Amino acid sequence: MRYAILFCIISSGLFGQVFPMGFISNQQGGTSTVYDGTYATIGTQNWLDHDYDVTTYADGTDILFVENATAWANANASQTGAWCYTEYNSSTGIKLYNYYAINNTSNGGLIPNGWHLPSKAEYETLISFIGGGGVNQALKLMSPNFIDPSTEQPIGSMATNDYNFNALRTKYMKTSGVISGYQANWWTATALTSTSAYYFKTENSNGESYKLNVNYALAFGSGLAIRLIKD
Repeated sequence: MRYAILFCIISSGLFGQVFPMGFISNQQGGTSTVYDGTYATIGTQNWLDHDYDVTTYADGTDILFVENATAWANANASQTGAWCYTEYNSSTGIKLYNYYAINNTSNGGLIPNGWHLPSKAEYETLISFIGGGGVNQALKLMSPNFIDPSTEQPIGSMATNDYNFNALRTKYMKTSGVISGYQANWWTATALTSTSAYYFKTENSNGESYKLNVNYALAFGSGLAIRLIKD
């Protein structure tokens, strides 16, 4: 049995506290799964302050990496867990996952111990805490490096990022592998049907900018970013 190492440095603050931490999570008989991250306290919730970023399951098995729409569509046709870079562009550094990767159990799962994929209700709690999902509310969660969909430039000081959530534009992949969406999209743990799940997104709607919404669902073959919340 390997030993688990856990350390954290806690910094104070009323809201948006940042807790740098790192851990090595090991499973008996399996391969070490290393994940380092930081999280921010928003109300009573502790959120990972960046998009989840792994390429292996808990047992060390590689998650299928795809680089184009054809490979993405093929993975979904066989219901294979997969990931890609947003817009198939590695320079973004942002990883998108289909829901088959999230649902994988044969390789120990995708999410490290102590964390979980947020439910629709947990995202609704987040929205409520920051004051609702109306016009410009998403700016409270956005990094200054978020790319504005109209100018294709970072939004800079428009982003107040009040809670250190540090949202970046992710877009998403359709089941077919076509790039879609204009802003940011994250999976929830709440299924709508046996083949689709709700997702949390920032959006422009009817000319009203930077709204938040968690009332829509996408097929499991879609590629979205992942945020985690602490247990």
